[in-house]
Amino acid sequence: MVTLHKSFIATDSFGPLANCTTTGLWTKDIQVKWKFGDDAMEASSRLNVTEIAEGTVYVMAEYSRAVSVADNGKSLTCNIEFATPFTPLSGTAVVRVLGK
Repeated sequence: MVTLHKSFIATDSFGPLANCTTTGLWTKDIQVKWKFGDDAMEASSRLNVTEIAEGTVYVMAEYSRAVSVADNGKSLTCNIEFATPFTPLSGTAVVRVLGK
């Protein structure tokens, strides 16, 4: 299961928009990609993969970008992909931008 923790940010600012986390995976060979609205998928620039009990890993990826009120209602999707033949995991949230 992927959990997408979103934040509400002020208009016309740049900063962390969301964190994507999951746990219990059995591989460290992981790539996290983000899709914002209709934009193409892009790799996460901040990715933390930490080994926890019995060889499983915890994954946390952060997504940052500039947004404006025009971005309200756009979807933000976190997609966790593996080098092994497992189905990618994903989580989606709707972006809410606070106006001035």
